[in-house]
Amino acid sequence: MTRKLNLLSLKAKGMSHLRLLVAALLSVAWCAVSAQIIEEYETSISATEWPNPIDIEEVLSLSQLRVAVNRFDKLRDPVLIIRYPGGDAGNAWAIELRDVLVSLGIESENILLEFGSGKFDTLLVVVSEKLP
Repeated sequence: MTRKLNLLSLKAKGMSHLRLLVAALLSVAWCAVSAQIIEEYETSISATEWPNPIDIEEVLSLSQLRVAVNRFDKLRDPVLIIRYPGGDAGNAWAIELRDVLVSLGIESENILLEFGSGKFDTLLVVVSEKLP
């Protein structure tokens, strides 16, 4: 009877070790998946930097926009997010920038407009990989 109990306790210990092993393997797999680096670049364009009326040459002279477009071009599955200030003026400003980017060859489906730049006189431009 004692021998039978010892075998059962060994099996129970073996099961707990197996559970620990499975948990450890799952943890390693989760870390590998979550370790995928999503490159992100964020910059801002203030209202004082933005040409009014719009002039494509002046827009292209904005160094932060050139860097954003270069980063966009280097990503495998990129998205460019334009976060704009509230109101009709902020929305119109974001649409102007989107139109400029489309004229440069960025497909409109890769550009998202989002309300909420955090500042009334600033656009935020975020370049990132699309999430799977």
